[in-house]
Amino acid sequence: LNFIWSMAAYSIVCYVLAIRDRHNGNILIDDEGHILHVDFGFMLCGAPGGKALQKMGGFEHSEGFKLTQELAEVLGPMDDKPFNVFRTAVREGMLAVRHHAEELLALLQLSML
Repeated sequence: LNFIWSMAAYSIVCYVLAIRDRHNGNILIDDEGHILHVDFGFMLCGAPGGKALQKMGGFEHSEGFKLTQELAEVLGPMDDKPFNVFRTAVREGMLAVRHHAEELLALLQLSML
């Protein structure tokens, strides 16, 4: 459950903040099953795509939320309990983001000063 809940939270944060450069080399799992993202270089000091993209704020065009084959294999079939726990956690997390959008946006704007 630690893996599922932390993966749901990680997925929401990366989607909402448009954090890219997510691949298996940038993700660790601790001894309790929590997901840890370890490379924030593109978010903090650069952007994939070069200087032109950095001038536009460092965000890439998003095709939306992507569920990788590896994650689908870990969570199992879409009608199994682990996947449903993940789906519910993501849905509830997105609703929480929507509910607190103004406060989150204010924090993001402060961080850009």
